[in-house]
Amino acid sequence: RKAKKQQEAEERRNARRADSIEERIHELECEITDLQDLMSQPENASDIDWLREKSELLAEHEAEISRLYDEWMELQ
Repeated sequence: RKAKKQQEAEERRNARRADSIEERIHELECEITDLQDLMSQPENASDIDWLREKSELLAEHEAEISRLYDEWMELQ
């Protein structure tokens, strides 16, 4: 009985973590879309430093999404 309760508690924790991961992935995907839109605007094309900064942020977001997808898959 104790083992079953522990297993159920673990499943609830995993479900909460999976929900949290899904929310974060959604946030990051929205941020990526916004960044891509900003980066594609002609008025931003000449600001190389700004583009470099946003490109690095974009890469960080994509890497985090990849890591989160891996974690999410382990919870399934």
